[in-house]
Amino acid sequence: MKKVNDRQKYTVDLANDLAKLNNHITSSSIYNVLLLVGIAVLLVVSSLYIEHQLLQTEDLTKLPPATPQAIATTTALEKEEVVLIDPFLNVEIEANAAYVYDVRTGEVLFAKEENTRLPLASLTKVMTALVAAENQSGVSGIVTVTPDDIKQEGNSGLLINEKWDLKDLLAYTLITSSNDGASAIAAAVGSQWKVDIERKKEAKEFPEANKDLPVAASSTYASSTPSIDTDISEVGSSIMADNALDYHDTSLNYERSAKDFFIEQMNNTAKSLGLSDTEFYNESGLDISYDKSGAYGTAKEVAIIMEYIIENYPEILSTTTYVNKEFTSAHDVLHNATNTNLFVSTMPGLLASKTGYTDLAGGNLGIVFDSSIGTPVIIVVLGSTIDGRFADVQKLIDASIEKVAQGSHI
Repeated sequence: MKKVNDRQKYTVDLANDLAKLNNHITSSSIYNVLLLVGIAVLLVVSSLYIEHQLLQTEDLTKLPPATPQAIATTTALEKEEVVLIDPFLNVEIEANAAYVYDVRTGEVLFAKEENTRLPLASLTKVMTALVAAENQSGVSGIVTVTPDDIKQEGNSGLLINEKWDLKDLLAYTLITSSNDGASAIAAAVGSQWKVDIERKKEAKEFPEANKDLPVAASSTYASSTPSIDTDISEVGSSIMADNALDYHDTSLNYERSAKDFFIEQMNNTAKSLGLSDTEFYNESGLDISYDKSGAYGTAKEVAIIMEYIIENYPEILSTTTYVNKEFTSAHDVLHNATNTNLFVSTMPGLLASKTGYTDLAGGNLGIVFDSSIGTPVIIVVLGSTIDGRFADVQKLIDASIEKVAQGSHI
């Protein structure tokens, strides 16, 4: 009986143990199943994500190449900048020709018919000043104004027989655009070449006859300090013997005037600068006739002359930046010079300025100004009107300043 009870108890305990084991196995299976399901879900999600990325890459490769405009727009948006526009793009001027040149970078900022040959008018006097400076040892000496000088068109206030320091007369001539002054300078400097060249010519042809020839007096140039006792008047004064413009030694038989020699040197200087389209017929640029100008050149070549001067003789044009300036001649005569550039005071950073106007040329103007510190820009306009030349240059100044401020030229 006891054995039966023990067997029954054993059977019950075994059943209980089997039930517990079954519960444990069931719980473990559910956990494993859930784990597997979770892993499967992650794999599916990962696969979908990778497929999505691949599809996007494939779509991008099918896009057309980006245009420069699109790149510029994208760059501008990324940098939060506005696309730069050339400030000269919509500039309209009256001038027949114009040239704007950045001296520092050597870039042409604007050009309109810059190689067209046109009358220069008084822009000619820039070359007159250059030739005088280069051939008189840094601009020195005394010049005497003669009746022939006073006969030139216009009245700038110079007096017959009035003596001037050459350096001062150059400055006065440029700021007032004096035709009288240009004539006196050309005759004074040219007379030296006339005497030297003709004497050399005679010495070569007649070496024995020239041994005792006297030194010819200068027509208008003297290196010593002048006397101020000479009677000065605007008309009717006699010319002092040692200042006669038409000095003539019959033994030398002169055929060319002193100014002819000077003008020849103006053309030689133009050639040395490589100016193939520039030619001078007189020292002032005044029209010779109704259909012939006193000088011809291009806007580009005038700019080259101005660049050469500001780089080698900047003092020559420095006075042209003044609105007014007083000068005292060697005869202690006071002259108040007014700039022919009516807008000289409104032009920023002005380094040089020269006007020009004749019937054939129309309105001309050349300037050099600092568009920013150490950034000189040359502007030349030819064939505008008497007032339009100033408006033209002002437009080109404004555009130049804006373009240089952009940091790089378009």
